Amino acid sequence: MCGEDQITASAIPNSEMTTQSSTPDFYISSAEHRGEWAKPRAAFVERVSPDRQGVGHVWVRISPSAEIAGELVDELVIGPHFEGSSVWPVSRFPVPVYVYVPKAEDNPTHEVFDPADYSLVAWGELYEKRADAERVAARQSE
Repeated sequence: MCGEDQITASAIPNSEMTTQSSTPDFYISSAEHRGEWAKPRAAFVERVSPDRQGVGHVWVRISPSAEIAGELVDELVIGPHFEGSSVWPVSRFPVPVYVYVPKAEDNPTHEVFDPADYSLVAWGELYEKRADAERVAARQSE
Protein backbone atom coordinates (compact mmCIF):
# COMPACT_ATOMS: atom_id res chain seq x y z
CA MET A 1 0.00 0.00 0.00
CA CYS A 2 1.25 3.41 -0.93
CA GLY A 3 1.67 6.08 1.75
CA GLU A 4 -0.37 9.26 1.32
CA ASP A 5 2.77 11.34 0.73
CA GLN A 6 3.79 8.96 -2.07
CA ILE A 7 0.60 9.38 -4.09
CA THR A 8 1.28 11.60 -7.06
CA ALA A 9 -0.26 12.05 -10.47
CA SER A 10 1.92 11.97 -13.51
CA ALA A 11 1.45 13.45 -16.90
CA ILE A 12 2.66 11.29 -19.71
CA PRO A 13 6.03 12.71 -20.84
CA ASN A 14 5.76 14.82 -24.00
CA SER A 15 7.77 12.26 -25.92
CA GLU A 16 5.05 9.70 -25.14
CA MET A 17 1.97 11.92 -25.56
CA THR A 18 -0.24 10.25 -28.09
CA THR A 19 -3.00 12.86 -28.12
CA GLN A 20 -0.73 14.82 -30.44
CA SER A 21 -0.55 11.94 -32.89
CA SER A 22 -3.13 9.78 -34.58
CA THR A 23 -1.94 6.54 -33.00
CA PRO A 24 -4.19 5.39 -30.14
CA ASP A 25 -2.67 3.92 -26.99
CA PHE A 26 -5.38 1.23 -27.04
CA TYR A 27 -9.01 0.63 -27.97
CA ILE A 28 -11.96 0.30 -25.62
CA SER A 29 -15.08 -1.77 -26.13
CA SER A 30 -17.33 -3.89 -23.93
CA ALA A 31 -18.36 -7.51 -23.98
CA GLU A 32 -20.76 -6.72 -21.10
CA HIS A 33 -22.84 -4.05 -22.82
CA ARG A 34 -24.79 -3.67 -26.02
CA GLY A 35 -25.21 -0.44 -27.94
CA GLU A 36 -23.11 2.58 -27.05
CA TRP A 37 -20.41 0.85 -24.99
CA ALA A 38 -19.98 -2.08 -27.34
CA LYS A 39 -18.76 0.32 -30.06
CA PRO A 40 -14.97 0.24 -30.42
CA ARG A 41 -13.30 3.54 -29.63
CA ALA A 42 -9.72 4.69 -29.95
CA ALA A 43 -8.32 5.87 -26.61
CA PHE A 44 -5.48 8.32 -26.14
CA VAL A 45 -3.93 8.47 -22.65
CA GLU A 46 -3.61 11.99 -21.30
CA ARG A 47 -2.75 11.47 -17.67
CA VAL A 48 -2.15 8.73 -15.11
CA SER A 49 -3.27 9.19 -11.50
CA PRO A 50 -3.45 6.83 -8.55
CA ASP A 51 -6.34 6.37 -6.19
CA ARG A 52 -5.78 6.53 -2.40
CA GLN A 53 -4.50 2.93 -2.45
CA GLY A 54 -1.97 3.69 -5.18
CA VAL A 55 -3.87 1.91 -7.99
CA GLY A 56 -3.33 3.74 -11.29
CA HIS A 57 -6.22 5.20 -13.29
CA VAL A 58 -5.91 6.86 -16.70
CA TRP A 59 -7.63 9.90 -18.09
CA VAL A 60 -8.25 9.25 -21.77
CA ARG A 61 -9.69 11.06 -24.73
CA ILE A 62 -11.80 8.76 -26.91
CA SER A 63 -12.75 8.87 -30.55
CA PRO A 64 -15.52 8.74 -31.50
CA SER A 65 -17.29 10.35 -28.51
CA ALA A 66 -19.74 8.33 -26.41
CA GLU A 67 -23.30 9.38 -25.66
CA ILE A 68 -24.06 9.40 -21.94
CA ALA A 69 -27.46 10.64 -20.75
CA GLY A 70 -27.99 12.51 -24.00
CA GLU A 71 -24.60 14.27 -23.96
CA LEU A 72 -21.52 13.51 -26.03
CA VAL A 73 -18.47 12.78 -23.90
CA ASP A 74 -14.94 12.43 -25.19
CA GLU A 75 -13.04 12.30 -21.89
CA LEU A 76 -13.22 9.30 -19.57
CA VAL A 77 -11.35 7.87 -16.61
CA ILE A 78 -10.46 4.20 -16.82
CA GLY A 79 -9.53 2.03 -13.86
CA PRO A 80 -8.65 -1.65 -13.53
CA HIS A 81 -11.54 -4.00 -12.87
CA PHE A 82 -9.49 -6.63 -11.05
CA GLU A 83 -7.01 -6.24 -8.23
CA GLY A 84 -3.46 -6.51 -9.50
CA SER A 85 -4.35 -5.36 -13.04
CA SER A 86 -2.75 -2.28 -14.54
CA VAL A 87 -4.24 0.15 -17.03
CA TRP A 88 -0.93 1.97 -17.59
CA PRO A 89 1.34 0.55 -18.61
CA VAL A 90 -0.65 -2.34 -20.00
CA SER A 91 1.31 -5.57 -19.86
CA ARG A 92 -1.31 -7.90 -21.37
CA PHE A 93 -4.48 -7.39 -23.43
CA PRO A 94 -7.42 -7.50 -23.06
CA VAL A 95 -7.69 -5.67 -19.73
CA PRO A 96 -11.08 -5.62 -17.96
CA VAL A 97 -11.79 -2.06 -16.80
CA TYR A 98 -14.26 0.27 -15.14
CA VAL A 99 -15.27 3.34 -17.15
CA TYR A 100 -16.04 6.56 -15.25
CA VAL A 101 -17.15 10.12 -16.02
CA PRO A 102 -17.01 13.10 -13.64
CA LYS A 103 -20.24 13.73 -11.67
CA ALA A 104 -19.81 17.50 -11.82
CA GLU A 105 -19.19 19.68 -14.87
CA ASP A 106 -16.02 21.02 -13.26
CA ASN A 107 -13.57 18.16 -13.60
CA PRO A 108 -12.26 16.97 -10.24
CA THR A 109 -8.58 17.18 -9.51
CA HIS A 110 -6.33 14.89 -11.52
CA GLU A 111 -3.87 14.47 -8.65
CA VAL A 112 -5.64 11.55 -6.94
CA PHE A 113 -8.56 9.58 -8.34
CA ASP A 114 -11.47 9.62 -5.84
CA PRO A 115 -14.39 7.44 -7.00
CA ALA A 116 -16.81 9.67 -5.04
CA ASP A 117 -16.24 12.36 -7.71
CA TYR A 118 -17.15 10.06 -10.61
CA SER A 119 -20.03 7.99 -11.96
CA LEU A 120 -19.34 4.44 -13.06
CA VAL A 121 -20.94 4.27 -16.52
CA ALA A 122 -19.72 0.95 -17.92
CA TRP A 123 -17.56 -2.11 -17.65
CA GLY A 124 -15.31 -2.58 -20.62
CA GLU A 125 -12.09 -4.01 -21.91
CA LEU A 126 -8.97 -2.46 -23.34
CA TYR A 127 -7.67 -3.98 -26.55
CA GLU A 128 -4.32 -3.51 -28.24
CA LYS A 129 -5.77 -3.68 -31.76
CA ARG A 130 -8.90 -2.18 -33.24
CA ALA A 131 -9.71 -5.51 -34.93
CA ASP A 132 -9.92 -7.22 -31.53
CA ALA A 133 -12.32 -4.55 -30.20
CA GLU A 134 -14.40 -4.82 -33.39
CA ARG A 135 -14.71 -8.61 -32.97
CA VAL A 136 -16.19 -8.09 -29.49
CA ALA A 137 -18.59 -5.45 -30.84
CA ALA A 138 -19.71 -7.77 -33.63
CA ARG A 139 -20.54 -10.52 -31.12
CA GLN A 140 -22.56 -8.06 -29.03
CA SER A 141 -24.66 -6.96 -32.01
CA GLU A 142 -25.71 -10.53 -32.89
